[in-house]
Amino acid sequence: MKKLGVYCGSFNPIHNGHIEIIEKVVNQGLVDEVLIIPTGNYWHKQNLLPLEDRINMIKLCNIPNLTVDTTHNNIQYTIDILDDLSSTIDDELCFIVGADNLEGLPKWNNFKNLIKYNFIIVPRDNIDIEHYMSLYNKENYTVLDYQQNDISSSNILHNLKSDYNEIKDMLPKKVLDYLTKIT
Repeated sequence: MKKLGVYCGSFNPIHNGHIEIIEKVVNQGLVDEVLIIPTGNYWHKQNLLPLEDRINMIKLCNIPNLTVDTTHNNIQYTIDILDDLSSTIDDELCFIVGADNLEGLPKWNNFKNLIKYNFIIVPRDNIDIEHYMSLYNKENYTVLDYQQNDISSSNILHNLKSDYNEIKDMLPKKVLDYLTKIT
């Protein structure tokens, strides 16, 4: 049985920070493969690029051990995605989540079932991961050995037209070229 990292997000657009996380979870032996699921346009995200374009940009990255999921994109709740995956594949699922999500995790749909899954937590903003995991009585998690960078998809889109030089090193050239053509 292989370990499959499930990485959900808007990826609006995918950038070098996302790619580094994917590479690290594989290279550190935490998973064998990553399934990336760009999400639809939900209530908490505004002004997303079209899903098809976000998927195309991810595919342009040619990241080893990465599969782009195009079937779960419009499922609103993470627990529904994980439950569906666990019912259709035999892999051990590991949910990749940023530490910045930990405080609000109890507000996520079906939180009690969600925390039953293995988590790979990406450190962010000096958040005390151990505090939240003990608060939730969660033992099946791993903290990724990762130094946070300051790359932001929102910042990339905001500065795309005004300050190309500021963002050109934040994402792969093929993604940047694609992004400039569609915006």
